[in-house]
Amino acid sequence: MLAEAQQEAARLGHNHLGPSHMLVAALADEMVASTLRHLGVSHATAKSALETTMGRSEPFAPEDVTLTPRGQNVIERAIHECWRMHHAKAGAAHIAIAAASQDDGFVPRILASLGTTADAVIATLVARLDPPVSYRAAEDATATDGPYERFDLDAKRMLALAEEEAREVGDRGINSQYFLLGLARLAEGGDSPAADHVLRTLGITSADIRAELAKMPRPGRSVERKDLWLTASAKLVIEHAIDLAGDGTVRPEHVLVAVDTAHDSIAGYVLRNLGGTPERVRALLTEPRA
Repeated sequence: MLAEAQQEAARLGHNHLGPSHMLVAALADEMVASTLRHLGVSHATAKSALETTMGRSEPFAPEDVTLTPRGQNVIERAIHECWRMHHAKAGAAHIAIAAASQDDGFVPRILASLGTTADAVIATLVARLDPPVSYRAAEDATATDGPYERFDLDAKRMLALAEEEAREVGDRGINSQYFLLGLARLAEGGDSPAADHVLRTLGITSADIRAELAKMPRPGRSVERKDLWLTASAKLVIEHAIDLAGDGTVRPEHVLVAVDTAHDSIAGYVLRNLGGTPERVRALLTEPRA
């Protein structure tokens, strides 16, 4: 699909590959095209709108067309959308959703000329892909205010303590690595048998977690609580934890398993480095608590 987008940019004499080219290329996919047909969007009309909006000059060789930072963002967003929906791999529909999400000055104009909007395109494609209930559940969440109705007390405290850990080291963006520190802090408090059980079962101590994460860069600046926010990766972990729990209660174990299913690189690396492989962590969901 990216090759098709590159060809489209080259055909129009554009030496850059951005969201607009990727959106048009995604419409060459039959599923995407059929899903958006009722909105008046087709591959042919989108190609025409792209040319009218962005202009045309002497064609480029496709290999001379370079990916723009916004184009790279589309790829990353498409993969993120794929993971949020628990799909095996990102396809044209995920690319279309990601491209439509980019306000690069051209995508909204192209869609407007076709009589639709980015919101309509995204909503229509998402509905067709039938995402899980957890999809976008944590979109506007903070560590202490979000879709936590079914989180048990330990899981809620784990997230709240993660926020405190991030604030203490001056990190505005709360990554999933802070969830691990939240678990360590929970165990250190001495009043959470669940946290003790998790770490003991994995053969990991809170000191191990702190030592491993101490190797990571730390901002070291003063941060107010109001300035803290959950990163996209952390929100994805929360959504996956909700999905893993099904209709049941979300426990700290679900959050740890979600670190792997949400492909969190840093927190996942730390767990693996300490012996907490995905298989061992997932086993926590079926092992009885002491």
